[in-house]
Amino acid sequence: QEGHGGHHQVGRVAAHLLNFQEYPSFLRRFRSARVVRRNRAETDVYFEVELPRSLGTFWFLHRMTVQRSADHLVIQGVAREGNAGLVETLVDLRRTGENACRFTFSLYAVPTLPAHPDSVNRVLVSAVEGGALGLHRVTRSP
Repeated sequence: QEGHGGHHQVGRVAAHLLNFQEYPSFLRRFRSARVVRRNRAETDVYFEVELPRSLGTFWFLHRMTVQRSADHLVIQGVAREGNAGLVETLVDLRRTGENACRFTFSLYAVPTLPAHPDSVNRVLVSAVEGGALGLHRVTRSP
């Protein structure tokens, strides 16, 4: 899923993307995000995602690696533990002009929950689609 940062400074958007604990403020259904380990190369973040109806909650410990330059930010994540199965993420943020940027969220998941895969996939797609809109909302210039 792709989102456009519009007329935001890349540094402002990058600050929100690197504040992993803030993810529930702009990602739908993310109930919690907590940094549990951080070093120069990697950050482990515990996420809980609430599923609709009686599907429950899934959680995963996501190892995030960051590559950054003045005009480009890449955050890659891989689930290390949890009940969510395989979860891989990629966030790519690029400067496209003086006060403009473009960001892309990619999510690949193979859930192991006792639910129909299409139900879980719809939730994940909705979370990513809403993430682009939510990030745009929280990074809007005052």
